[in-house]
Parts: sequence; structure tokens; C-alpha cells
Amino acid sequence: MKLFDFDKTVSYKPKKGAGRVLQLFFYHFFDLIEVNVLFLLTSLPLFTVGAAFVSTCKITTLFVRDEVVSVFHDYFYYYKKYFRRGCLAGFFVFIPFVIICFSALFYSDLSESIYAFKFVRLIPVSAIFLFVLILPYFFNLIAAERATCVKTAKKALYLSLCNAKGTFLSFSVFFVLFVLIFLFFPYTIIVFVLFYFSLYSFLGSYCTIRALNEYV
Repeated sequence: MKLFDFDKTVSYKPKKGAGRVLQLFFYHFFDLIEVNVLFLLTSLPLFTVGAAFVSTCKITTLFVRDEVVSVFHDYFYYYKKYFRRGCLAGFFVFIPFVIICFSALFYSDLSESIYAFKFVRLIPVSAIFLFVLILPYFFNLIAAERATCVKTAKKALYLSLCNAKGTFLSFSVFFVLFVLIFLFFPYTIIVFVLFYFSLYSFLGSYCTIRALNEYV
């Protein structure tokens, strides 16, 4: 018997709204743990983070769509299928993201002594928010089409604006999870290892699925 591999034959009536989120979460509880562990393991070389995130988004989107998933097999299927494209997308997103984060810290420090930089630091901070807003759309679109990363980013931004409510909920999930883990660290390290990335991807997929279904 494979890790977390058990027969889910219990039928259930789909709920709506928050009830649906909880229903899917408990139904895929162990699957989410498996996905998170696989994400961390396949991200260890760092340059593979993009491919790992594409695979994670694909799997959690299947959860939301109520499709049958063999997590271990399907994860590595998508990981291999989108490896090159996912890695390129990862460099396209995460290298600028890291630079912007350091810029935000740099200008925040300067703003302590030079008042004018309090306004300058709003630029990288706004860019960080923008990155987080479009991530769930971007990596799902990377797997759905063969457009360049720049065109995909533009479409992700467009979808995030069209689906403002879902985008806001997805961002809220990311922010709340990050703050909770940061405030209660190191006690929350187990949450980070077992759930953080898969849960963010799952909730992000749930919030953005309608817009993606209309486009993809």
C-alpha cells in the first residue's frame, strides 16, 4: 500500500461556499499532506521550484474539480511533463520576486532616516502584492498553454482583475497563513512542512477556478 493511498469510495453531496471548502479539505486531508511533502522534496534544488509549483497547482485544481487523483503518480506525471516550462516560469517569477523583497527591506531601512523613502518603498511593496495576486493564475496557465511567460503573466493579471473577489480571497489566504506561521514560529514549523504550500495552492485553486474554467 502506497503512502496515503486508500480507496475513497464514500459518496457525498457537494456543499457550497465555505462548507464546500471544508468538505474538500477533509476529503483530501492526507492528499494535501502528500502534495506538500512532494513539493518540498522536488523544490530542494531550488531551480525546480517553478516545476514543483505547476505540479502542485495541477493536483489541487483536480481536487477542486472533484476528479479522481492518484497523487504520487499524477504529481510526477505533471512534474516531468511541465518540468522545462515550469522551471523557466519559476525563474521568471521568483528571481524578480526575491529582488523586489530585498528592495522593499532596503528602502524600509532607509525610510527610518530619510522620510522621502517612505513613499519610495511603496513601489516594491505594491509589486510584492501584485506577484502574490497573480501566482495561482500564472502557474495554472503555464500548464494550460504554450505562450511566453510575459504573455502568460499579462493574461494572469487580466484574470485576476476580472475575478476580483476570488483573487482577494486567494491573497487573503496567503497573507493569513504567512502571518500565522511567522508569528508562532517555530511552533508552526509542522504546519509549514505538512500543509503550507499545498493548502495555499488548494485554496488558491478554489478561489480562481471559475475564472480559469472560463478561459482554459
